[in-house]
Amino acid sequence: TLEKQLRDKGTAHSPNQVPSIVNNLLYRELGFRGNDSAYYDPRNLYLNNVLDDRMGIPVTLAIIYTEICQRAGLDVRPVGLPGHLICRYQPDGTSNDHEALLLDVFNHGRILTASDCQTLVRNIFGSEAPFHNHFLTTMTPRQVIQRLLHNLKVGYLRLGDEERAARIIDLTLSLFPWDLDEIRDRGMLRDRLGEVSLALEDLESYVS
Repeated sequence: TLEKQLRDKGTAHSPNQVPSIVNNLLYRELGFRGNDSAYYDPRNLYLNNVLDDRMGIPVTLAIIYTEICQRAGLDVRPVGLPGHLICRYQPDGTSNDHEALLLDVFNHGRILTASDCQTLVRNIFGSEAPFHNHFLTTMTPRQVIQRLLHNLKVGYLRLGDEERAARIIDLTLSLFPWDLDEIRDRGMLRDRLGEVSLALEDLESYVS
C-alpha cells in the first residue's frame, strides 16, 4: 500500500520525495494517465470507467489522487485552476502556503510552480487572461462535483446529446439551485427538446 511505501522509505523528513512515491504508484505501477486522445469523451468523467480504463482528465484523476493520498494520511486536496484542475500537497507539520507543493495530476503528478500554473491558465484562455491568487485555493467536495458535472455537460453538448446534457444540469441544480447560468442553459435546452412550458419557466426565472 501507499502508506507502507511511505513508511518504508522514511519520507517523514523529506516531503519533496512524497509526490514521487505517490506518482510511481499511480502512474507506473497502476498505469493511470491523462486521456489526451479523447479528452472530451464523457467516459473520462465517470469514475467507474476511469478506474477500469486507468485514463481520465484532470478532475477525475484529482479525485483518485486525493482519495488515495488522504487514506494514506497525506494532506492532499484538489485545486480548481480554471480549465485544468490540479492538486496541492501540504507536508506534515507545515501550514505555510510557500511550503505546499502543487501537482499536475493529468501530467504524471509533476510539481508545478505558481508561474507554471499561470502558464497553464494562459495556454487555455489566452496570453492576456488574468491570473488571481485565489485560483490556487483548495476546493470543497461539492465544488469538485460541480466541476465534474460542468465538464460532463460540456462533453454531452459537444456530442449533440442535449437530453443527457439537460439531465446533468438537473443534477447540478439539485446541488446548486441558485446557479442562474445553469437555469438559463436548461431553459434553452428544454426549448430545443420541445419542452416549451418547462423552458419558459426556466427562462422566466433567469430573467427575473
